Amino acid sequence: QGRLVQRQCFDSVQQVDLLDSGRFDPAFHTWKRLFSESFIVDDSAEHWRVLLGVKKRGLQAGRLFGFGGKVESSDASVQAAAEREVEEECGLSDVQLVQVGLVYVQFPTQFMEIHVFRGSLSEQQPAVGGVAVETEEMRPEWFNADEIPWERALPDSKLWYPLAWTGEPFVAQFVLDGEDQVLWHHLQHVDKAVLATAAAAGTVSPAYSTDCIAANEAAA
Repeated sequence: QGRLVQRQCFDSVQQVDLLDSGRFDPAFHTWKRLFSESFIVDDSAEHWRVLLGVKKRGLQAGRLFGFGGKVESSDASVQAAAEREVEEECGLSDVQLVQVGLVYVQFPTQFMEIHVFRGSLSEQQPAVGGVAVETEEMRPEWFNADEIPWERALPDSKLWYPLAWTGEPFVAQFVLDGEDQVLWHHLQHVDKAVLATAAAAGTVSPAYSTDCIAANEAAA
């Protein structure tokens, strides 16, 4: 019940509620943590290629992910957080990221709102956009979009990662157990305006402070 002692970081009254009220805790928007996850896609050829990162250390080491992490109090926006994470984790700083989705995740004691971004990069033309490099945190690998080794990713990834790669706006909702298994999920395409409005509700505010982040991490 660590969630119950966390400090309130968001005014839930101001949120755009896209959640299934029958599946999610009513306090989800109050106690959620913000994350970004970005995907780099080479769609210049007939068969798309996707750049994913192999996590090198810590929890879930060896798993495949997009590039991202927690939104920090020092980030000017979620977009800025996404750009920072991409540069830190694979060295890319010139790729234009566009938000394409929101993923709401409810664990037994943790609530996550993941802002999903997509960027385009030519694997064969490194002079345009730069070259992804291995860092202390991640080892980047290119894959054919239809040949992803999903056994190396978390169970929910197969359900929503491909939505992010297409660039069509979407919202995904997941209820997971403590072992990352999917108990319930819902995926939907949404209008760009709906996504923009919902995403804006998760902007970094003065209430999302270093103290608040520290309190939530201690309670998790």
